[in-house]
Amino acid sequence: MRRRIFGLEQEYGVAGADPTWQPCVADRMVRPVARRNRTSSLDLSTFLDNGGRLYVDTGQHPEYATPECDSVLEVLRYDRAGDVLVDSLRRHTEAELSEDVGTDVRLRVLKNNVDSQGTTYGCHENYLLPRWVHMQFATAVLVPFLVSRQIWAGAGRVLPAAQESRRPARFTISQRAEAMETVVGTCTTQQRPIVNARDEPHAEARRFRRLHLVLGDANMGDVPTFLKMAVTGLVLDVIEAAGVVRQADDLVHVPTWWPTPAVFWPLETTVLSDPIGALKEISSDLTCRKPVPLEDGRRLSALDIQWRYVELVDAHMKRHPVNLEQRLAFDLWTTVLELLERDPRLARRHVDWVAKLALLDSLGARNGFDIGSDDARLVDLLFHDVSGEGPHRKLASRGEVLAMVDPCDVERCLALPPFGTRARLRADVIARCRHVGARVVADWSMCKVALPNTEWATVSLADPFVSSDPGALRSALPVSEDVLQSHATA
Repeated sequence: MRRRIFGLEQEYGVAGADPTWQPCVADRMVRPVARRNRTSSLDLSTFLDNGGRLYVDTGQHPEYATPECDSVLEVLRYDRAGDVLVDSLRRHTEAELSEDVGTDVRLRVLKNNVDSQGTTYGCHENYLLPRWVHMQFATAVLVPFLVSRQIWAGAGRVLPAAQESRRPARFTISQRAEAMETVVGTCTTQQRPIVNARDEPHAEARRFRRLHLVLGDANMGDVPTFLKMAVTGLVLDVIEAAGVVRQADDLVHVPTWWPTPAVFWPLETTVLSDPIGALKEISSDLTCRKPVPLEDGRRLSALDIQWRYVELVDAHMKRHPVNLEQRLAFDLWTTVLELLERDPRLARRHVDWVAKLALLDSLGARNGFDIGSDDARLVDLLFHDVSGEGPHRKLASRGEVLAMVDPCDVERCLALPPFGTRARLRADVIARCRHVGARVVADWSMCKVALPNTEWATVSLADPFVSSDPGALRSALPVSEDVLQSHATA
């Protein structure tokens, strides 16, 4: 199957901050790293030694973006490295604030998607696609999969009671489902879409496009993080193999929600009559069995839809070679679906929302609170604490949730970039500039560098698969080989 670039972006919530503190806590966390690295003209944004990026995003959230990875297990390791990094910044900021205000300050960094006031923020997925992929076709195939995958990728949420509609508090599968407003769109903060159609490849536009998804939950567990990226990658492999079919005989079905339905579909697809409605209905169904309507009048459950995609991917894999990671993803995907089909409670070690619900049930029974209580909402938030004191991290330390990465590998990913992508080239440029005293302004698709008293030169990162470019480095940083060699051995 085609080699692909993957990446995750995570906005973190910070709890415990007094709103009167200035500057804001996210600024205090990010600014020292940004000023130390100096890869941007901005005080609150920087690329890191591991090739990833740290910055303050809309809503004053610290945000970490993994470096570009060509393996989903690698994405998982770098995503977990982001948790470790942000938690270390939290501890440093706690100490600073405690000294400033003269009292003990306790902060928590939450890897979730909604705060105690109901404000939502994102966990964004990125997948590199070839430019020739037809996005109408890709969207038609992806939407039912994305709507239904929450049964194993959802992080779970205590949805508070709504006074206006007299809706009682309840537990839902997904944190992001309630925030989604449209099927296709270009904005990520308003009218949030299931599929983001903004064409911003961060690479050579003639060759590549980037699929940017904003509907997914932030996951604490290794399994849902891995499956979310890996299985979506498998579905994209199917889409790419189908290509663009131009014969009229291959027209199967065009969803009515697509604004310009003038495309031929080379695959039979499941078409939801109301994807946004289905997204919310599935999120409210803890059995995973409630059917949602299709355009042809039939009704299928989220499990039914997922099994259809299993068949689609399985047929594809029988005709095309797969690597060990893809085989692992497929087998783990089917295992989790089988557990959910037997009884969702059996997927507790694999699925975040099931683990959270089990914890709420256990603590509620022990301490006498129900799902509508403030105690339940507090447990819901603290489940996402990335420190070792967080409930999920304690479950992981006891082996009650399944781990897929070694903590030693995560530590390595804090300092070193991936080997096989442009993240390594970017990190190399930044490190060399630091070593020889050059200025550098880094971006996803280029680095601009300048030695003292020289003009700016550009090192292109337009091809995400190019991990080294000695000629470009020599041209941009014309320093002696002795200096560069000393850097290489330092």
